[in-house]
Amino acid sequence: MPTTVILGTGIIGLSTAYYLSRFAEDEATEGSQTEKHEIHLVEATPELFASASGKAAGFLAKDWFQPAVAPLGEFSFGLHRKLAEEHDGRSKWGWSESTSYSLDRDDDEDDEDEEGEPGELSARHSPNSPSNENIADAGETARPSRSGRSRKSDLDWLMSGSSRSTLLDNPIVNSQDKGDLPRWLHARRSSLQPISDRATTGQVDPYRLCQFLLQESSARGVKLHYPARASQLQHMDPNDPSSKTSLRLEFLDSDPKPISELEARSSPNSLSPPAVPRDAPFPLLAVDGAISDGNPTLSYRTNPRTLDIPCDSIVIAAGCWTPRVYRALFPNAGRIPRVTALAGHSIQLRSKHWPPIPPGDLRTVTQDAAKIGGAASDTASGPADVSSDFSPPTDTANHVASLTSPKPSGAIDSPPVPTTRRDPEQNSSGVQTALVPKLHSCHAVFTNDPAGYSPEIFSRLSGDIWLGGYNTSSIPLPPLATQATPHPSSINVLINTGKALCGQDVEIIRGGLCFRPVAPTGRPVIAKVHEADLGDGVRVGGGVFVATGHGPWGISLSLGTGHVVGEMVLGREPSVDVKSLSVWEAQAV
Repeated sequence: MPTTVILGTGIIGLSTAYYLSRFAEDEATEGSQTEKHEIHLVEATPELFASASGKAAGFLAKDWFQPAVAPLGEFSFGLHRKLAEEHDGRSKWGWSESTSYSLDRDDDEDDEDEEGEPGELSARHSPNSPSNENIADAGETARPSRSGRSRKSDLDWLMSGSSRSTLLDNPIVNSQDKGDLPRWLHARRSSLQPISDRATTGQVDPYRLCQFLLQESSARGVKLHYPARASQLQHMDPNDPSSKTSLRLEFLDSDPKPISELEARSSPNSLSPPAVPRDAPFPLLAVDGAISDGNPTLSYRTNPRTLDIPCDSIVIAAGCWTPRVYRALFPNAGRIPRVTALAGHSIQLRSKHWPPIPPGDLRTVTQDAAKIGGAASDTASGPADVSSDFSPPTDTANHVASLTSPKPSGAIDSPPVPTTRRDPEQNSSGVQTALVPKLHSCHAVFTNDPAGYSPEIFSRLSGDIWLGGYNTSSIPLPPLATQATPHPSSINVLINTGKALCGQDVEIIRGGLCFRPVAPTGRPVIAKVHEADLGDGVRVGGGVFVATGHGPWGISLSLGTGHVVGEMVLGREPSVDVKSLSVWEAQAV
């Protein structure tokens, strides 16, 4: 049977497994493929989603991309919306439409005496805001000018410490969502400029989205092997060069280096268990060199053991670690993809002005409005389900607490949501009405800071507010994502910013550090590698594919990338033209 091995279980690898397994399942159902397509996921870290895929902001955009990436960006945004509609993404991974704003804090400073009450968009600034010197030690640059709006590449704003909002040539001036202002933000209304509306930006919790993709892939028979690394390619029969290629996996020690207390607190993301533990509910895992069904117990080893997997195709989706994986498998390659590891610190906080949104938060609409999603401004979310046997929780406080309390070890966060239909009722005017979920919108705010960086702030349905944008390429990439240790000084910079923007009484939940892969062009690399770039080693009949370099857009571009790579593996014409993303620059060998 054809076999594909995907190296990396970040959101790009998981999206590839999800769509490839779905395509293969569809082919088997239609009868066009008689053999089952076997898919393997391989992850080196003992904790899943330990880097950007679990700790990123989860911001989604439809049209914030340079021309070469724009088709993939729009396609992927549509897939995010579709997936959420088909699988109740609002409850399972916090999918929401989002409204984006640019906040001019310089304007706020000019009118600092006009502060209002908390939650009333009043300007508050911390007296302990760090100076530009604090950020220089982390390899950052001074605060950029907000006057220019160049769209040369994603690399320009990202590596200069600027804001991604500068990518927009035509920000929205008059938005119908203008009244939907972020109540958790302390700023003057006049200093907020809408730059996108709910139709073009969205929000997810990436950790929970990764959980969903892995769970769905596992249900289709995708096998997960971790902690393990791909060590070499070889022939299944060492004496027969024409025999099938196999990939050797080495299973690793589960804890190669102690993790600091701060890192342990900062990982993973909101509303998520601390890791996927030994009794994780994934049906197929590698255990002591064999595949075990049911509810497995991983065997952690001090000495590596191996497992050889027949291999027709390989997808390298290891993020910043892609060059290392590539070099290990193709030691004689003349070219190796060049990827810069951009480190980013972030914090998550909570404000009393942004409480969690209960899954069953309902509103009353007319029957006609219910058929189209509730109102004209809500139609982008698709038809809303009209509930029948559901009643709002009587103990609201306990219900909200249940959304934010730690889940049982290994639990997949999927709060129940009513899906049965309720017969419309008539009000006193004879108009039929029904209850539908309220379509709450999240917010994204892009601004500047006296510390010399460009903060990005995103609210989530869970009640969390994510704050980041403090990036540097000077922190060395560790061997494993779990070995990344946040710098306390960097976390303090973000905490000061968070309190200045959201109030001194905010609760700091956690701080984290992750690494995002950035290609020299600033564009992702999605390519089938030419055989000449693999060296003279063992060949992989179905090809070697690379998907990396998504930078800060990994979550937004994930589903589109996985969809396209899945099609490429099967030899199909991709749904989106990504030829311009197939050219990659090499690093020194």
